[in-house]
Amino acid sequence: MLVYLDQNYASRMAKHLLGQRGHEVFGKLHLALRGKALAPPSPFHVLETLYPIQGPEEKAGYLLPALQDLFSELSQGYWVRPWQEVAVRQERGLSREDFLWRGGSWESPADLSSSPIATCEAFCRGKAWGGGEGKSWP
Repeated sequence: MLVYLDQNYASRMAKHLLGQRGHEVFGKLHLALRGKALAPPSPFHVLETLYPIQGPEEKAGYLLPALQDLFSELSQGYWVRPWQEVAVRQERGLSREDFLWRGGSWESPADLSSSPIATCEAFCRGKAWGGGEGKSWP
């Protein structure tokens, strides 16, 4: 089973692993996934650990070791590919290999510098969403 843990779920599972109260149900989720699911991290998980939205500076990245341990256990070494690459690969149909790879790292956050619409128009020319050659994305 392939599972994508959004950043909130992953963070709360990591907080449970650190012993923080109020996250016990996420400990149960961790146990349910252990050995039964492939749950890889993504560049968006990295982005959240490097650039916290709020909170004291000394807390920035405090979850990183727990997240690394969590995903080390659940990912089998796979990473979700950068979103731009997934969008380009959708043009021909998407397989598991298009979504996952072993080239990610905790030093490579998501790149939010380009617009998803512009990226998809430039690389896919609308085909992935049913458009024809030269048509724009809806």
